[in-house]
Amino acid sequence: MKAFFTCLLILIVLFAPVHAFAKDNSSDKAWEQLTDLSDQIFQYVDSKHYSEATAVLKQFNNKWHNISLTVLNVSDLENRIIQSSIIDVNKTINSVSSDKSKRQTAIEFRLAVDAATHNQQPLWMGLKPKLIKPIDDMKEAVKKGDDQTFQHGLNEFLSVYQMIYPSLVIDLSSKQLHDVNSAVNQLTDHRITILQSEKGESQIKALQQQIKALFGIAKMSQVNEQSLWTVGLIGGVIVFTLIYVSWRKYRGQGRYRESKV
Repeated sequence: MKAFFTCLLILIVLFAPVHAFAKDNSSDKAWEQLTDLSDQIFQYVDSKHYSEATAVLKQFNNKWHNISLTVLNVSDLENRIIQSSIIDVNKTINSVSSDKSKRQTAIEFRLAVDAATHNQQPLWMGLKPKLIKPIDDMKEAVKKGDDQTFQHGLNEFLSVYQMIYPSLVIDLSSKQLHDVNSAVNQLTDHRITILQSEKGESQIKALQQQIKALFGIAKMSQVNEQSLWTVGLIGGVIVFTLIYVSWRKYRGQGRYRESKV
């Protein structure tokens, strides 16, 4: 019996996710440092200290190039997204762009770095209300035939969507991203004529459904990541128990035959 529980404990250790028992300290520490740097960049941009933000961005860039594909082991896609975001931030904060544009680019960068860490509560999910409200405003505007309010709502939506887009590329599958983009493009491609179109309300409704599904997908991914190893563990324990019971039964039958002899 002792041997059974020893083997069971080994099985639990093998099936459990690495993060449940031990983490790669070097990777965790590196992500923490990069996250802190991205926070500093945003704070400097938010307070309009652009030269300081540029200096910290350079630190981030150097560190990213040194460890992204080794210590962090990020995918090629994630690497391209972060590198592109670094270039965008550097270009925007050192240009004549408005303070608002500079701030939005810094937020976009901060969200992308957070998404690359694959934590269970990505920051971009907190922007759901800022996506849903403009859609509600657009629905009302179409019903009333108010083109100005509709255009304002669409611009507001696109501004937020642009900020979270790099994060979505990191966190969603290509199909999930394609479905959301299709709904967004349907609206933007017909923004001039949407009030005269019979499909206007249905197109906005389709976008609303995709955005709500988007956040539902993200939540399900988190649940699946947490529960997948649990399902595997339970299945493994059941299989191991059946093997153990069969072995005990076989052993018992062998002893019975020996006693008969």
